Amino acid sequence: MTGDLFFNIPEDGSWDNAWNLFHNDPKAHARWSSSKPFQVFACWNGITAFTAKPLMEKKIKFRAHKEGECFQGEPKLFAKDMWFNGYGKIAVVPSVNVEYR
Repeated sequence: MTGDLFFNIPEDGSWDNAWNLFHNDPKAHARWSSSKPFQVFACWNGITAFTAKPLMEKKIKFRAHKEGECFQGEPKLFAKDMWFNGYGKIAVVPSVNVEYR
């Protein structure tokens, strides 16, 4: 909720700081360390669950950025639109494990 990434990514794109999660958010870091859920603005990495209601009501849709809007990925735009339409309870649940291989 600080408006920052989970970890600092320098201009060279290095992932050297990936081990230092939530370096500037002690509350999120403490909850993550305790495997407790915490609220975020946007997160979509591996698995996600959300209500279909705003999609069914055609309040939001998966989309690209609009003209004049900052470029950002579809998952962040989706979260932004969810917040704008009153669905801003987005959480990371560290106790859920997702495997990529």
